[in-house]
This record gives sequence, structure tokens and C-alpha cells, in this order.
Amino acid sequence: MSTGVDNPETSIRQPTDGMGAYLVITTFFLLLTASLTILAISDEPTFDALMWEDAWGEWATFFAFLLAGLIGSKTLFARYRQWTGSGREFFQPSQCALLTLTAFCLLAAGEEISWGQRLLGLRPPELFQQLNFQQELNFHNILHYLFSPRLIVLFICIVYGVLLPVATMILPGPRAAERPNLAVAFAPHPILVFWFTVTGIVYWFRPVYMSTEAAELMLGLLLLSDVYLKTHAPDSRSKAAPRTRWIGIALILGLPLLLGGMVNPIIDPILYGPDQPRVEQATEELQLMANDLLENEWINPSVATDGDLYDSRIYYAVNQQWLYFDETGNYFNKRDIQIDQGEVTRLNYFLDPWNNAYWIRMQGTQPVVLYSFGPNRRLDTILADEVGVPSREQIIGDDIGVWLDPFKSSRDEGARTGGSD
Repeated sequence: MSTGVDNPETSIRQPTDGMGAYLVITTFFLLLTASLTILAISDEPTFDALMWEDAWGEWATFFAFLLAGLIGSKTLFARYRQWTGSGREFFQPSQCALLTLTAFCLLAAGEEISWGQRLLGLRPPELFQQLNFQQELNFHNILHYLFSPRLIVLFICIVYGVLLPVATMILPGPRAAERPNLAVAFAPHPILVFWFTVTGIVYWFRPVYMSTEAAELMLGLLLLSDVYLKTHAPDSRSKAAPRTRWIGIALILGLPLLLGGMVNPIIDPILYGPDQPRVEQATEELQLMANDLLENEWINPSVATDGDLYDSRIYYAVNQQWLYFDETGNYFNKRDIQIDQGEVTRLNYFLDPWNNAYWIRMQGTQPVVLYSFGPNRRLDTILADEVGVPSREQIIGDDIGVWLDPFKSSRDEGARTGGSD
């Protein structure tokens, strides 16, 4: 695989000796967009399940960003050795553009999987528990104190992916030499403009529930295409046959989709197992919280009267005053007798034994379910909003649930536990 042309400053916008690579890219995004759209319309539950956290869509997004970062890093390293060895200045516009894009893709890959926090069951530092509403080890969800993280994706799609390449194309011909090399070096290839536009529209307007995750997948693949075209811009000196380049870009774009479907089947038997002691511990802690909510009527009455669906991390629900837990309750009594400071911190932030957040799902006067993702640290019971609160029979995988009716005393009915090991 070529690591870049001899002089990328003059070849970035040169036409190829064949349109095959561009045809492959266009066909790939056309098929992917059509497939995801048809699936979202015809079978939204399956679409949601594929796009859910730690499912195929998120892993494919991770691999798209990671592969883009690796290709960019490999090319930069090769160019650095080649150019500095020949006495040429390395930090020219094309290298600055590629360095920035590579760094962003590697950062995005780590952020996509919270730097392995859920994968390894790590407990995020308290700073992330307090400031990140997801209670996970990532930085982009802390940015909401400054601005919406959604604006970052929209900026990349519209400003970087659409306005920048369009601006470099529509400047008057006689002034072409006056265009800043840096802008031309940064601008994605025009072949990607339409797909950046589609991605930005889908991300912002979210036509279906999990379409933002699909848009993030598209963005990762678009930046992967962008990096590939910046590092493999073919010119008259390219030794690779056109067919080789077509196959190369097809394999590179398809690889994240393939790897995304392979991760969970591979890691599940290696990293996860039944873990019965912690299953029992999680069930006990959910039961203690359920008893507190039942005995003291610590669920905000507005939850029943407004009829909205609340599906939230328990710590977030407490901060939003949807729930209340008194320091004298059963759950915090378990915390107060702990000697291990790490366990005290875990219970303070309503984390399960695998350091994931405990969740609550409630709507109107339906029974309330408190739940944990279980040993595999990902949600298996993925339901559409219209389903409301799942029954015990609907819980699948190793998810753990405890049910209660907040408007009846525990002396009358009590909490009902369930789930699978």
C-alpha cells in the first residue's frame, strides 16, 4: 500500500487516471445509506439494537475512526522519514492537515468506546461521575457545560465536509493561485460533499431514535475515506494498477463494518462470564433501592401524572429530582458500613459491581423497573419507547431487573425481582 505521493501539495486535486476509486466510494455510501434507511423504516427495533451502545454500529464507528488514524499515522511517519532525510520542510500545509485529521480520528476512536472503560469494567474518576451525565470515561459529554457536543459533529459535517470543499471549488479560476494552500489541503474531496450533507442532516434532525448513532458511523467512514484520498491521491507516477486501488478502498471501507460485528462474539467468552457472586450483589442493591422507593414513596409524583417515559441512569434521575434517596435509607445504610473506600464511591454514584450505572425505567402508573446491564456490561433488553416498561419475560441476556409499583406500599405488594444470570 502506498504511503503517499512524492509531492502531495501539487497532487491533492489532480485527477486520477481512472474514476474507479471514486465510483467505489460513491457506491459504498449509497448502499450503506439505503440499507440503514430501509432497516430503520421496516424494522426499527432491529435498527436500534444494531446502533445501541457497544453493539455493531458503535464498534464499526470505532474501527472506522481507528483505521483512519492508523492510516494517517503510517503516512505521516513515512513522509517524515522521507522528507527530513532529504532536507525538505516537513510541516507544509498537507502535513498539517493530515496531522490534524489523524489526531482527531484517534481521539474520536477512544471517545467512542470511553477509552475501554465499559469494556474492562473500570471505575471512572469522580470528576467524570459528577460532570459527565453518562458517568463514563469520556470528555465529549463534559462539553455540554460549554456547548452542545452535537455542534461538533454538525460543524465537521457542514463546515468541514461541505462549505470548505465548496469554497475551494467556486473561487474564480484566475484567482486559483491565491487560494490558501492550507484550505485546499484540509478540504475533503468533492466526491464526499453530498454524503457529508446527508450525514449532517440525519444527525441534526434525528428522523428515528438511534439515527444519530448511524450518522456517527457515517461520519467515521467519511473521515476514513477522506484520509485515504489524502494519503493515496493517485497521479501519473502511481505504480498501483487502477483495479488494485479500487479493491483497496473497498476493503478499507468494508473492514470496519466487518470488525464491528466480530467484537462481541470474540470478547464475550474471554472477558465476561456468569459472575454469579456479583449478579447476586447487584440484585441485592437493586432490591434495597426498590424497597427505599416503595417504603418512603421517594419517586416524584409528577412521573405518574405527566405520563412521559423516563429511562435514565439512577444518579442522573436523582440529580433531576425524579427520585430521592435519604441518607437513612436501606441502600445508603449498606454504603455506611463499607470499609473499602472504592465501594463507598461506587455506591454514592449508583454504580453496579461492574462499575456501570444502575438504571431506572418508568412511565405513568406502570410498574417501575430498576436494572443493571449485568456481567457483559451492555444492555441486551433494547425496547422502543412505545413499549414502556418491560415485563420480567421481556428481559433478555444477562440484564438484571427489579420491579416495583411506586404508588403502593411495600407492605401491600413489595418489590418483585427477576432477570437472567
